[in-house]
Amino acid sequence: MTTIAYDCESGTVAADSQETGYDGGKFNCKKLFKVNGATIATAGGTYAGMAFVNWFDDWEGEPDWADHPDFINLDLEEDFECLVIREDKSCFTVNRLFVPVEQAGNRFITLGSGGAAARGAMMAGATPKEAVEIAKKIDSYTGGKVQVLSHG
Repeated sequence: MTTIAYDCESGTVAADSQETGYDGGKFNCKKLFKVNGATIATAGGTYAGMAFVNWFDDWEGEPDWADHPDFINLDLEEDFECLVIREDKSCFTVNRLFVPVEQAGNRFITLGSGGAAARGAMMAGATPKEAVEIAKKIDSYTGGKVQVLSHG
């Protein structure tokens, strides 16, 4: 799947760059995007995640959540979850059901199969980049070069 690690105070988000194919092959992919003043981190199905990024890019500001493509009918293998970070560093997560979930009150936000390892690392003092590097050692679906973006 992936590992996304976000420090809400610093506004720094990190992600691995490994895509794991259905055949077990491992490929390089981009998971962090700047779109309409927001930073989007994608986890899960790469194609579905990119479809969300492209859909979000069509809006000026925050989108009309009722006006979305039919992502609900995606197979579980194609499911995705995205972290959307606003300019003020607040953020929400969203998946194929298109119900944004605010992440207020958290210092760290992590997503993906390596999320628990990354959260533990950040709670112990690691930066988001260091947390993803640690998750790479534990989670076989996390790998490649770590991408980092600062927001705010």
